[in-house]
Amino acid sequence: MQAYYNRGISFDRSDSYDRAIDDFTKSIEILPSNSDFYHNRGFCYRKRGDFHTAIEDYTTALKLNPKHFKAAYNRAFSYDKIGEYTKAIQDYTLALEIDPNNANALHNRGSSYEKAGRLNEALNDFTHALQLGPDNASSYNSRGLTLDKLGRRGEAIADFGRAIELEPRNSIFFHNRGFCHRNMGVFERAIDDYTR
Repeated sequence: MQAYYNRGISFDRSDSYDRAIDDFTKSIEILPSNSDFYHNRGFCYRKRGDFHTAIEDYTTALKLNPKHFKAAYNRAFSYDKIGEYTKAIQDYTLALEIDPNNANALHNRGSSYEKAGRLNEALNDFTHALQLGPDNASSYNSRGLTLDKLGRRGEAIADFGRAIELEPRNSIFFHNRGFCHRNMGVFERAIDDYTR
């Protein structure tokens, strides 16, 4: 069983997902009560883009171990990918009950809130994520997008600027700041950002 499991991890890390899935399945057949086996197989399905099957495995892992952070987090990620934002938010909340200071879970729940149109809750999560990880350019960018949607464009510009300071080669951050400048009617600055 351990040989199948460890080989499955090795196949997964070498991007041989089908072979990893086969080994995790063999591990499950030998010891079906191990939540990690289901989680890891689900993670391979997720990497292949088979989010529905991944959700099934994460659900089994959580039934076996309700405190399995990675299963909750990855099921939330998978729900988000298929547009089930309410379920994603619920699972990120579960993950945060297990690990309350996980900046990635806060950021991702914020993204799910934003996609669900719950902008103030998204803003709160991005802000909390930045308190935990103040050098996360993606969280500044996401908070900037949310602030722009809320009409708080001066604050959005500041967040895009901080994201650019942290990752000056990321053209998406310049694009988003340019879009915000355009929304403000500051076209010369928008043109400058779009030109970068």
